[in-house]
Amino acid sequence: MKEELNRYTSLPTQEERETLERYLAASRTPLLFGHISPDGDSVGSVLAMLHLLRNRGKKPIATMAGHIPNTLTWLPANEEILMMVGNDYPPQLDKAFKEADLLIALDFNLPSRTGKVMVEKITKALKERPRPFIAIDHHESPSSEFDFIISKPDAAATAELVTELFRDNLNEKGEREITPEIATCLLTGIITDTGLFNHSSSYPAIFEATADLLRCGADKTKIVNKVYHSFSPDRFRLEGFVRYEKIVFDNQLKTAYFSLSLDEQKQYKVLPGDTEGLVNIPLDVEGVEISAFFKETLYEGIKVSLRSKGNLIVNDIAKEVFGGGGHIFAAGAEYEGSIEGAIALFLEYLHTHKITEIEKTH
Repeated sequence: MKEELNRYTSLPTQEERETLERYLAASRTPLLFGHISPDGDSVGSVLAMLHLLRNRGKKPIATMAGHIPNTLTWLPANEEILMMVGNDYPPQLDKAFKEADLLIALDFNLPSRTGKVMVEKITKALKERPRPFIAIDHHESPSSEFDFIISKPDAAATAELVTELFRDNLNEKGEREITPEIATCLLTGIITDTGLFNHSSSYPAIFEATADLLRCGADKTKIVNKVYHSFSPDRFRLEGFVRYEKIVFDNQLKTAYFSLSLDEQKQYKVLPGDTEGLVNIPLDVEGVEISAFFKETLYEGIKVSLRSKGNLIVNDIAKEVFGGGGHIFAAGAEYEGSIEGAIALFLEYLHTHKITEIEKTH
């Protein structure tokens, strides 16, 4: 069965599993990182590792920058994550950096993806006291700054990789190491990064991993209800505002784009996570191949989100125009400038390169 699944996605090798286990076995106080502006895969993977390492008798600490989306604050132990917002962070974080004997990156390929202030703290900590910095991730072009990385860009989610790494493990009592709470965290990562299996999920291994998480006790019904069916009235009206007043369609470019300023977000009382998924809305329209969302933020400039229906690659746009990256059909970046400037650069790229010149998938 494993050989068949390997034809569709690269699973962690036995050597990678053994190397990871050596790092984990040697650690007592690991520090876990998710990327800035965390999503379901980042939060789910970090919390799954937090529970798993704690169950092994370790003393893990988790941290990330930004806000956890309201649709994810129900996940077990989410309140324990030390959140950095702008330049502010809890005092426990300095102690965590000082005591950590292993740094673990989850769901990002570059240390800079933790945010400007966080990466400065990471760099300083490693300079003051060298210690291993490892990563588990599914984004392209991983950094050479990591001492060890399990990188599988064709995996649907980092949570899928974490599932594969530990799904066969038993604890000292002979029970599966993936407990129901760990399984729920991991399935949250898979469901959110595939958009309920609407993209990046056309291979058997992702469904086999999902089935195994359900066997371990993952609560799929709760995940779907909490993530997709728990919007506030303001969030519901925000989507209507985007659909009827904000989206611009360019038939020539087979593209749709829209933006939200800070004032518009304030008008609809936007909370962390409320804009998740909005970028996918224009892809429901026939003829639209690319969707772009430009969101003004308080600390990160303009957040650019790009999505493709599956026929055109968008991470080239993110890289070449904004210095970002991501996956072939889902990419993003931050732009230091105005919304108007970001949109102008995006459209200029599409007009200059012509839609047919953007690399097609096969």
